[in-house]
Amino acid sequence: MPKARRQVTSAKAVIGWTGLGFLLVQLALDIFVVSRHPELRDPEYATRLARLRERMAENPQRPLMLMLGSSRTTGSFIPEKLPAIYSSAGESPLVFNFSHLGAGPGMNLVGARRLLRDGIRPKWMIVEVMPPQLNDGTQNILLSISTPHDLSVTRRYRHPLMVYSTFVRSHLVPSYNFRQFLAHSTIPGWVPEAEWQMGIPKIDHLGGDETLQTRDLNYEAALSQYMTTEARKGYEPALQNLQIADLSDRATRDLLRFCKRRGITVVLVLTPEGSAFQSWYSAESRRRVDSYCSSICNEYRVPLIDARNWLADDDFIDSHHVNARGAEKFTLRLGREVIQPLANGDLASRQP
Repeated sequence: MPKARRQVTSAKAVIGWTGLGFLLVQLALDIFVVSRHPELRDPEYATRLARLRERMAENPQRPLMLMLGSSRTTGSFIPEKLPAIYSSAGESPLVFNFSHLGAGPGMNLVGARRLLRDGIRPKWMIVEVMPPQLNDGTQNILLSISTPHDLSVTRRYRHPLMVYSTFVRSHLVPSYNFRQFLAHSTIPGWVPEAEWQMGIPKIDHLGGDETLQTRDLNYEAALSQYMTTEARKGYEPALQNLQIADLSDRATRDLLRFCKRRGITVVLVLTPEGSAFQSWYSAESRRRVDSYCSSICNEYRVPLIDARNWLADDDFIDSHHVNARGAEKFTLRLGREVIQPLANGDLASRQP
């Protein structure tokens, strides 16, 4: 074989073996990091789970009541503001906000299944119904935060090829995907603390939004008009012709059946919206939401709480996410009209 050809063959072999070695190192690194730190796949869930376990360890006998929902309930429900809640039997439930940014019906189902898989057994669940999410037939959060244990669920709501290909792509280069974690773990101080904490939610001891309590209401009021205008651009077109997406319908029904089989009492809540946000619905879209919620609650015999008009317009920052004042008002009213009756067993018989 000529010398030049041998050199080309040798170079190809070196490149091939180098590439294979790189892939094997990446695979080993991914297995090592994800197996030891599954929270990196969904830091928000992991942070809330850690907080919840801390509270449960303080008094393991307390029955558990959880809120599941989206960014609306992440910011609007502050269990830390609730007065003491007691059932008719004298029990004091542990009330915890287990919402998730970007959640819709699909993520609520995944969250509930994760909780039971992680040994959390709530007695009650308050589940948000956010009408714009009912219209979302993609719910891409199901792809972005899925762990290996979630895939058997998410593949039922998105095409399996899409689910698995997205999952594999997200694990191809762990040295890049987990670069901040690896740097922070191996060389303390290499990544500034502020940058390391970026993206990790600031969650209070009962799941409330810790940052909400430090926001300046006057500052938010000045931004409110701009933020409402931006929200309108994102929501109004879809709300003019809101349809109940098949994914949302199936996930909602699966969640209600899942909870019923495990003896978990569920209450559905339509969360507050300002007058501007409500004006973006067409009359037909509003009718579809009301009809759907009523029919599904009657079918599964669960109460429906319509809290859409519970707050004033100046309690919002963009006509559907609340400010600190709105969060306190919503939390206290939810405590009086939902949480306390639910703990007493008086809410289960309420007709939707």
